[in-house]
Amino acid sequence: MKIYEPLISCDSMVALPNSTTNNTTIFGKNSDRPKIESQPLVQIPRKKNTSKYTQCQFLSIPSTEISYAHVGSKPYWCWGYEHGFNEYNVVIGNEGLGTYIPVSSKPKLIGMEIVRLGLERSKTAKEAVQIITNLISLHGQGVFENNQSVRTYDNGFLIADPTEAYIIETAGHEWVVKQVKNVEGISNIHSITTNWDDISDTALSTASLLNLEILSPKLNFAKTFCDYDSRFDGRGEFRRLRSCTYLENKKKNIDLKEMMSLLKDHSDGENFNETQSFLDTKTICMHYPTPETDGNTAASLISELYSDNSQLSIHWTSMYSPCLGIFLPMFIEGEIPKILSIANKEYEVNSPWWMFRQLEKSCRTEGILDNDKAAKIRSKWNPIQNEFYQSANFISQEANQLKQNGDFKQMEELLTDYMNKNTNTVLSTLHNLLKV
Repeated sequence: MKIYEPLISCDSMVALPNSTTNNTTIFGKNSDRPKIESQPLVQIPRKKNTSKYTQCQFLSIPSTEISYAHVGSKPYWCWGYEHGFNEYNVVIGNEGLGTYIPVSSKPKLIGMEIVRLGLERSKTAKEAVQIITNLISLHGQGVFENNQSVRTYDNGFLIADPTEAYIIETAGHEWVVKQVKNVEGISNIHSITTNWDDISDTALSTASLLNLEILSPKLNFAKTFCDYDSRFDGRGEFRRLRSCTYLENKKKNIDLKEMMSLLKDHSDGENFNETQSFLDTKTICMHYPTPETDGNTAASLISELYSDNSQLSIHWTSMYSPCLGIFLPMFIEGEIPKILSIANKEYEVNSPWWMFRQLEKSCRTEGILDNDKAAKIRSKWNPIQNEFYQSANFISQEANQLKQNGDFKQMEELLTDYMNKNTNTVLSTLHNLLKV
């Protein structure tokens, strides 16, 4: 039975209200996947569950009475999500991790399924932590044999709401939790050592059973469980170093544009380079380096989470390479354009995801990324993105006032029309760029 190794990328980051310019929580995530694995954006309404069980990819688990409304960025084949947000402004993203936990012959939950379950079942970040850790303890996650050629791995999660954020890192059925104090970035490397706030009851006994290194009475989760050799050429370390350093340097001055710049960033973690010139595959904005290689940023999310009722939270979504595309402002209170959910295994001419994939390909000369071509593409997006910055805040405040007044239908219509208009503008521009 072939066990597929995890991709060596994905980055999640967060800045809490004490570190942002407008006292919001700002969450960011780049989802890095195989370069031609499409990742549409899907919206699932709130529903009352009639079945006692929820069928995931490999497991059937007990259902809850209600599944909350949410939006997820979904690899086309998967039940779960790389990242997403729900009706209570809980946002979750995951990272692939490598550990010393042996391959299991029994099915477990996939990390992306845990993201979805957390969104469906939680009203706060703290509640999501409890739900996710309970699921991991009971059902497990990590590397297991399967006959569907699904790549499985241990996971890290970043969970945020308008006031709090938490990191969960895992090893099989074991987990550790750390509350974020101000800013934090995570990547494909364990980051929680002895600075955890909570840990699974059986972590120490599992480490002892596997003869893993235990250095102190307070278990060093990363040192004990992380298989550093599985993190090919240190990319996880470089990328986390870059995101954490960037956020720390910008602390107190972080806003939407700073988080957007970070997701588009091409510094390699060692050189302080804030330009968008292409460097190598250790960068936060991930591109496959040659036609023969794999792995690319497939989708991105930035969430501005408001806690003061001044406006609705804004969720900015992007498809494929964020440095060559545009972030669309999304509102879960409206109906997200259905065209954004069109994407399957093969290329489709009416699929926005596949169109943005084609745009990235057009930015190459003999298969290698071309900075001059990239500059021309970005020059087309910049004025549109700037207009979205302004209009999204205005619409967010107007829709929030309608919500406060109880005019829910009018609010939904306003937001739905706004998102459709923006999507049409983006797709029209995208069509023109692909004609060049």
